[in-house]
Amino acid sequence: MSEYIADYDTYLEGHIPGATFFDWTKDGVDEDQDIPVQLQTDSDTFAAEMEAKGVGTDRPVVVYDSGNGLLAPRIWWCLMYHSHPAPLVLDGGYAKWVEEGRPTDLAEPCPLTASPDLQQWHTGCKTPQQPMPQAQEPTVLSQDAHPQSQRVCAGFEPKAQPHKRATCSDMLKALDAQKHGSDLVILDARGREQYTGQVKRAERGGHIPGAVNISRKSLLDKSTGLLRPLQDQREVFQQAGVDCSGKGSQQIYTYCNGGVASCSLALALHRLGLGDQTANYDGSWNEWGNELQLPVVTGDA
Repeated sequence: MSEYIADYDTYLEGHIPGATFFDWTKDGVDEDQDIPVQLQTDSDTFAAEMEAKGVGTDRPVVVYDSGNGLLAPRIWWCLMYHSHPAPLVLDGGYAKWVEEGRPTDLAEPCPLTASPDLQQWHTGCKTPQQPMPQAQEPTVLSQDAHPQSQRVCAGFEPKAQPHKRATCSDMLKALDAQKHGSDLVILDARGREQYTGQVKRAERGGHIPGAVNISRKSLLDKSTGLLRPLQDQREVFQQAGVDCSGKGSQQIYTYCNGGVASCSLALALHRLGLGDQTANYDGSWNEWGNELQLPVVTGDA
């Protein structure tokens, strides 16, 4: 099973001004689960943890990672599960921020210092008191759109959306549905060698029967590390059998090793208008690959 760490020391060496550190191995995680880094599905507990970070549902929240695009989509997905109306992912993360010579900071802000009149800045509301509408724009933020910080009091009003998170039981039901002719799609976000079983990060190697391999890195531009244009991502999914017409009701499941990389696929599918049809298998291969009674396929089958 994979070992997960949070790089707090790197955060202390420099970060975007006003950014609060989010320990993805603990914050928003149900630590009572045997499988690591499982989402905290209890809404009240999750809300309290987010409020302690200065995150409220009355304003957008920007999430970023080191720049490899792995962790920010995971945090985005956690917020989406609990119905935050406008979580945004900073494309290119901290690496691009620094590359472009933008300001950085060493100071760790008070948890109540959050990114701010984000409501007015993002939605165009005349006053921050106006209700924030559901975000209609793509959930990826450019490097040019960084607001200033101000002290706020966060209030997170959660509402769990269980259909966005799949369990082992859900995956077994999906396999049974496939046998009976369902057009649902299971997408494996790991690298090819793990998908085929050449590389094992659990008791067993291979993939869930019927799963199609779409490495999360296939959604990134190889030269820049930024997200590929949405039309390019659409073509990747279409080649995997995903109905991107926006007219169907095809169910889509994503998974990887620990439900993290697969959130990059969930983010892309959301931007393509398929968010409500997509469920991320949180336990992923950390669970499936270690449960010896569950079916596994190796090779490219």
